[in-house]
Amino acid sequence: MKKQKRFAMPLQKLKVYRATRGFYDTIVAAPSMKAALEAWGAEHNLFHQGAAKEIHDPALVKLATSMPRVVFRRLVGSRGKFEPDIAKR
Repeated sequence: MKKQKRFAMPLQKLKVYRATRGFYDTIVAAPSMKAALEAWGAEHNLFHQGAAKEIHDPALVKLATSMPRVVFRRLVGSRGKFEPDIAKR
C-alpha cells in the first residue's frame, strides 16, 4: 500500500474587523471582509456604509484571532470585555 502524502493547508492570514450592530460593538477575525460580513450575518456591506472597519488594536486582535470567525461583542459605549456572541455560533 502506497503511503499518501499529506499536504498541510496553508493558514489563511486573518484580519480583525469591528462593527456596531444594534446595541453591540462587535469584532471578528476573518480572512476577508466578505467572510466578516458572513460571520455577522449582514445583509448589506457594512464597510461601504462606514459601519465596519479593519482594526489593529493588539489586545482585540489577540482575542479575535484566538477564535477565528467567531463574533465577539460588548455593549456599545461600555468598557467591558468582549464576549463570544453565542447567538452567532
